[in-house]
Amino acid sequence: MANPDKPFGFRFHSTRHGGPPRVTKYKNTAVAIYPGDVVHLDGSGRVNSITDGEAGMGVALNYVSATAGQDVYVMDDLQNTLFTVQCDGADIADDTAIGNYFDITVTTGNTTTLQGQQELDTSDSTHDQLQLIGLVNKPGNDWGIHADVIVRFHVDTSLQIAAVTA
Repeated sequence: MANPDKPFGFRFHSTRHGGPPRVTKYKNTAVAIYPGDVVHLDGSGRVNSITDGEAGMGVALNYVSATAGQDVYVMDDLQNTLFTVQCDGADIADDTAIGNYFDITVTTGNTTTLQGQQELDTSDSTHDQLQLIGLVNKPGNDWGIHADVIVRFHVDTSLQIAAVTA
């Protein structure tokens, strides 16, 4: 049975520490943001949905219209949070892809359901934004086109120490 093509953006799966995800409130730019959209901070400290190849800083939990200054709740601890996401139209044949890096298929959310529609881009690893962790264990979900998978964001975990002068 084929997996249904029903993208939902990114959803919380679990945290590495076993507790709830960290959620921080931000304000939006003048762009609609959908639950499940990967967002980034702009130069004024406001969140906006990412564009192709851009690094995200979190995943939005709520919908806001294109009116600037609305509250957006964001799961922003990408280093410690795992997400589920649907694969796009290309095939991940089996579990041999676990551990590989992939990009995000950036797309606008669904204006009817007000749900994000970003997916894991199974045919592209130019930016290596996501690491595949495994297949979501649920009935009717199998490796292949439109599989629901567990991912972690590929974030820089190094700590940079800056020199301070007195």
